[in-house]
Amino acid sequence: MIEGPRAIRLYVTNLELAEEWYSRALEATPNFHDENSATFVVGGCQFTLELTDISGHPLTRVYWGVDDLSWEYKRLCSIGQSEGKTAELIDANSRTAEVLDPFGNVFGLFANNGKNERAARIRRVEQKLALQNVRETLDQIQQKEADQKKIDRAVGWFAAIALVLMFGIIGTMVSSRKSSSVQQLTLPISTQSK
Repeated sequence: MIEGPRAIRLYVTNLELAEEWYSRALEATPNFHDENSATFVVGGCQFTLELTDISGHPLTRVYWGVDDLSWEYKRLCSIGQSEGKTAELIDANSRTAEVLDPFGNVFGLFANNGKNERAARIRRVEQKLALQNVRETLDQIQQKEADQKKIDRAVGWFAAIALVLMFGIIGTMVSSRKSSSVQQLTLPISTQSK
């Protein structure tokens, strides 16, 4: 079964310039470097810049993960593609094989060796899903908090308006009582003499 890309090889004519550009683009330094190549590991995928003069080299090679390198290699060769440079499949340390597609591009195979590597891939997928769930939960919490703030703001405005109206009504009532009590405050004066 063909899985996602595990390695990408990009041929360049100026390794120093390419390494500087990709270091800045990927925000990473190479994990391996020599005079002919620089290799980055990005999200579990090996990305290699390799120095070439371009004559006769495909400029990009993508290596797809496979569980059974020998079987997948034979399968690809059987569908009529011409063979490219291949790794020694009998060698237990061999992890890659290549075939050329009808257009001269390299379709590479990268062996997923061992149960540990498969278990690590499964764990990475599970971790990504868990992180995605955490992000979705945090987004929901933030949305609820934003909605609650809107409600609190509306309630606050309503309460402020209600207080202003209440004080206005009380003020009007107090004013009307003061004016009516001032008019009734006449004391009779008696002028009796003894």
